[in-house]
Amino acid sequence: MDSEYDSTPVERKSFQFRALLRNKLSYQRRQLKINICCVALCPFLMVAIGGIIGIVIKRVIKNSNPRANYLMCSNENVLDDYNLPISGINLDNLPTFDSSQVPKSKSGELYYLTNYYILPYTISDKTGQTRPFSIADPAPSCAWSLDKDYSFSDPYFLNPNVSLSARIEASDKPDPLGGWLNTILLAQDKYALKLFINQGAPWFLVRDSPTGGAGYRNRAQPISIPSTVLYGPGFDSGSTIQDYLSSNSSQSIINSTMGSGILNQATTRFYFNAPMQNVSYPYSFQAVPWFDSMGSNNVTAEDVDDALSNKVKSVLAKIQTLEPNIFNALYANVSDPDDYNSLLYYYGNTSFISTELPWGALVFDKTDNENMVWEYTLQVGENVQTSSAGSILPIVQRMVNQQAELGNSFLKSALNNAEASIVHLLRAMPQIYIYEFSVPIGSLVGTSLYPFGVTFLISIFVLIIVKEKEDRILIMMQMNGLKLKYYYISHYLHFFILAIWSFIFFVISGKVFKLEMFEGTSLGVLCILLLVWANAMISVSFFLSSIFQKSSSSQVIIYLIVLWSVIIDGAISFIYTSSPPLAYLIWPPFAMFRGMSRINAAAVSTERPSYTFSDLKSGDDVFNSIIALIIGWFVYLILAVYLNLVIGGDFGIRRPWHFFITDFFKKEVEIPRTLDSVDESELQFEDSDVKAERNRVLNDQFSHDNPLILRRVRKVYPGGKIAVKDVTMTVEKGTIFGLLGPNGAGKTTIISMMSGLYRMSSGYATLAGFDVTTQTKQVYRNVGICPQHDILWDDLSISEHLYFYARIKGIPAKDEKAVVDDVIERVDLTSMKNVLSKNLSGGQKRRLSIAISFVGNPSVVFLDEPTTGLDPEVRRTVWNIINGNKEGRTIILTTHSMEEAEVLCNRIGIMAQGTMRCIGTQLRLKQLYGSGFLVTISCDRSYLPNAKKFVESMLPIDAQLVDNFVNGASWEFKPQPNLIATLYNQLNANKDHYNINDWGICQTSLDEVFLRIIGEDESGATE
Repeated sequence: MDSEYDSTPVERKSFQFRALLRNKLSYQRRQLKINICCVALCPFLMVAIGGIIGIVIKRVIKNSNPRANYLMCSNENVLDDYNLPISGINLDNLPTFDSSQVPKSKSGELYYLTNYYILPYTISDKTGQTRPFSIADPAPSCAWSLDKDYSFSDPYFLNPNVSLSARIEASDKPDPLGGWLNTILLAQDKYALKLFINQGAPWFLVRDSPTGGAGYRNRAQPISIPSTVLYGPGFDSGSTIQDYLSSNSSQSIINSTMGSGILNQATTRFYFNAPMQNVSYPYSFQAVPWFDSMGSNNVTAEDVDDALSNKVKSVLAKIQTLEPNIFNALYANVSDPDDYNSLLYYYGNTSFISTELPWGALVFDKTDNENMVWEYTLQVGENVQTSSAGSILPIVQRMVNQQAELGNSFLKSALNNAEASIVHLLRAMPQIYIYEFSVPIGSLVGTSLYPFGVTFLISIFVLIIVKEKEDRILIMMQMNGLKLKYYYISHYLHFFILAIWSFIFFVISGKVFKLEMFEGTSLGVLCILLLVWANAMISVSFFLSSIFQKSSSSQVIIYLIVLWSVIIDGAISFIYTSSPPLAYLIWPPFAMFRGMSRINAAAVSTERPSYTFSDLKSGDDVFNSIIALIIGWFVYLILAVYLNLVIGGDFGIRRPWHFFITDFFKKEVEIPRTLDSVDESELQFEDSDVKAERNRVLNDQFSHDNPLILRRVRKVYPGGKIAVKDVTMTVEKGTIFGLLGPNGAGKTTIISMMSGLYRMSSGYATLAGFDVTTQTKQVYRNVGICPQHDILWDDLSISEHLYFYARIKGIPAKDEKAVVDDVIERVDLTSMKNVLSKNLSGGQKRRLSIAISFVGNPSVVFLDEPTTGLDPEVRRTVWNIINGNKEGRTIILTTHSMEEAEVLCNRIGIMAQGTMRCIGTQLRLKQLYGSGFLVTISCDRSYLPNAKKFVESMLPIDAQLVDNFVNGASWEFKPQPNLIATLYNQLNANKDHYNINDWGICQTSLDEVFLRIIGEDESGATE
């Protein structure tokens, strides 16, 4: 026996998968609130809020801080009276060009000219604090001169009109007019401060080569400038200090320095030791550089490292002895940028200590002047604490200056020419700089909003699954033959499509508002992160949905989980500014938030470019986040499968928690099909007809083309509860079998076993000729289910419901329309086939549920209380539909309405506590369990006594008066031969004589039979 619609197993799988996916897409297409308001609007809002806030704040700040265009390092002379670049804080002091004079400029704009690089209007000082830009700050130069022997050809290298024999060390900017030691210049605090910021005191620890060619140079005594010279004649010209340093008396002090070798060839310069305030000693100058030799024999590189370390510790110890007011002088400049006196006081007290710290060490391995081969290591380090004390130049500047000096020393030694030199000059090209407020407000705000924009779908996904579980839609589909794997695969694809749709809006929104993360980051990097997150998010949704059974509670908890995930990640980000512990990334939302935060930070950073594919490598935070998401994708998917099997729901079978272990050691066990007798005590309430039915079935005394045959079917739930006890029966084709019984009798369990939802504990059953245990695919194609409650999708029409179940049952595509139209006509819903189920009345929904059970022309249809809650007129319509569709199939009807059973059922079976108590036709049951007949009369009050005596004279002695009213009475009695005919004739002949207005004779109702069979003591079982 087989369905009239045949298809291969592969085709049936394709039908189920296609049906589920098309159903989900049709359902979501109509749910515009989810599609538009949530999937598209939510990510758009999260991005738009940040973008709008950024636009508003930028406009407010732009109005108070207008844009300024600069042409940096221009060829024009933008210098003050001392040939130093004019500050650009006050734009009125700078000359301008219009756009026609500036190549590659923006038309119609005005450009300010500078001879240095423009700094932001706020800078970080050496203490790490941010303060306004001051004229005393060392603006990045457009020209660098490591040697002062330059030509006077442009504004950057003007003639300073000063002797080159008195130069300041490491001032790599061109000399101002009159030199850095111009007394008029130094008399002004702001220019004196520039000198301190630019100068340095270079000296090195030296380990000589084995041949001793590197040499050394001792430290000379400081040269003090007498006040009579400093403030004497020539002070107004500004050259008194240079003149004194060039004098014979000063040169003799320098020449007294004992030195030898290559290092002694270094050009002598000076370091300005500023006097501390309130100390009465004159200005002094230290001849630099000097080189402190550690020798060459038995001195290792480790010895040099130890010596450097000891020097650093010594300087730090002396810094710690300084009084707090010295450092307060440095902080005073933070609140008052023009307080140069405080900075001079700070440098005056710390520069004496800073000169005791070497710039580094020189470790020579070979010095061969003849062959011009020099092998050495230049060690230059940096310490945060010492760098803020005095004139310690940045590490790169120290390296470049010393390397340039070494180059000149090598040249002089190789040529044996003290006048030989290499002039190191560097000039920057003119560049356009546009200053305007560029803090990425939108992206900074978006850092807190983006996580909500990419995680809100978790709550929607969980709601969809839990709602279908709660509404028993999943169980309904399973009872119609759906495999769970197809259900979750279709959901996976459905959710993936929604996620991609949402992320498209997320990215487009970011580009519309021109936010840095979306503009600067490589689109490929964003796509990889979002695609991996989409899969991980679906796995997390499956995992969370397996925990919940109610949609209301799931939504509250999921929203809290998403909210607290964002809050916790924000807090953790302050703790772990670098890479967090890997355990932190176990929760996929944390991994996603971390990866997105790093991408956003790179996009707004001025220290590194935005992310590209080349940045995704081992050790990178974004790469680690993607790997964590991939791992979480599979881990949470596995957990979801496990929990769905173990936790299950209110319906279906749960697996033991250890099934994944025990299944390896357990052989496949066949369902016991032995038909041996069970414990007779379990069957003590069966009547003789049930036992006769069992014998008839077990002895094969029935037509084998009966669609439904049960042999000793038994169900025992975990825990030992026996739900069904040895039920044996057969139901013929073209009949309606009523399966009656109280709640918990076992009716639904039998339907679940016959539909393949539950497995039988023992016994054997066939449906349409197929074994319900081993031939489930054929069984599903030949069975129809109408559940007790309508299990429908609100936003699918009648025809869409039927198309869906037709595809699940494997109806070929070419036959779908004919099957659906036929079923709709059978239940009289043709005019409403395109109406959504949420717009149907209760009766119409029941008809649709019945129609679903008829899809595919099944051989057996189970109708579970199909008219419960319907009004009498609608109930009668449903009865007609059921009765009109019984031809050619078997219908199993469960109901609590005895009237319904009497109208529809050809045979009836009544169950209680898992036992089939009785089985037979209505007449047979009434004969066996009915109390007899009932005669009723009604007449006027004055005539009732005589009428009662007349009736009682004809009834048996054991007849009972069951009703006695003022105008009527009823008697119950057991019939005797010819008694019914006698009563009928006598009452009909004498009714007028005894003034009887109405009378009647009827048999006991099926309600009374049902109550008598069940008994109050047996009706308290639970199903």
